[in-house]
Amino acid sequence: MAWWRQWLFRYVGKRVSHVCPVSRDLGKAIMDLGIAAPQTVIPNVVDTSIFLAKQTRSDDIHRWIHVSTLADDHKNVTGILHAMAASLQAYPSQSLTLIGNGFQDQHRATCVELGLSTTQVRIVSEQPIEEVAREMREHDGFILFSNYENLPCVISEAHCCGLPVIATDVGGVREMISADDGIVIQKQDQQALVQAMDQMRNQHWESDAIRRVAVDRYSYDAVARLYLSVYDNLVKTA
Repeated sequence: MAWWRQWLFRYVGKRVSHVCPVSRDLGKAIMDLGIAAPQTVIPNVVDTSIFLAKQTRSDDIHRWIHVSTLADDHKNVTGILHAMAASLQAYPSQSLTLIGNGFQDQHRATCVELGLSTTQVRIVSEQPIEEVAREMREHDGFILFSNYENLPCVISEAHCCGLPVIATDVGGVREMISADDGIVIQKQDQQALVQAMDQMRNQHWESDAIRRVAVDRYSYDAVARLYLSVYDNLVKTA
């Protein structure tokens, strides 16, 4: 981080009464800057009227989805494609949808190199949030193979749709995923991703329970209650 940004954060941070980071990981980073104000972790919010429960289907194709910028230095989409190619060798009845706002040609070229057909991997340009939610509801699992993150909204959105999530142990990701709603792996570990895909595909996941827990945590009402609690305490102690 540039020195002037650090100075600005410290200048502002030392004059606030309370800090509301979206994760404990971010909260620690704030404290490491020397900002000692009390903290309450409040996650990002999800519109749970859009991100609804996943749909049931009669076919046996396991559908994975990934939504991001599709930038490799951040999201490691190429790693997902390599893992998909390896997983398909053992279990051909899978498909992957990539949705994002860039690098489509690059990833299509990788698909050609790996022998992945357009029915096995579908690459879609950036979509309105309502369309992203609809796509999530039609899939079975979400993959996020990032090299770094903070508190990814796509994980909470996928959970609100009842999808289990495979994601890397970066930023606040581990705070979002439990054994009941996903699998956490190490970044850059492509073999671990293949194994996690096999495990997730063969494991029964309680989609209704995943959604229920996520709504209780990320809905407008849930997040508003946390902010109101902070505001009330600040007013009482002012």
